[in-house]
Amino acid sequence: LLIVVGAKSGDILENGGDPHAKIFNVQKIVIPETYNAVTFNSDIALIQLSGEVELSDYITPVCWPSRRNADHRLLERIHLEYSTTIKGYVK
Repeated sequence: LLIVVGAKSGDILENGGDPHAKIFNVQKIVIPETYNAVTFNSDIALIQLSGEVELSDYITPVCWPSRRNADHRLLERIHLEYSTTIKGYVK
């Protein structure tokens, strides 16, 4: 399993690749003991990479939205994509 950071497109290995992309191996995945595959409670995991990620203009931390912003963004997305499934959001 590989993790790619800093890539602007999915073509990181084609056409000369993306000069800002960094590829890491996964050393360890930690899944909470409280994870429930039926209800999706605790559906988050920690991934330890094979190296240190250096932040740059192309590689920045992910910020989880505040509850207020998350609700607003979810409603916008539902409005725009009402016929699709929204993945990766659990309230």
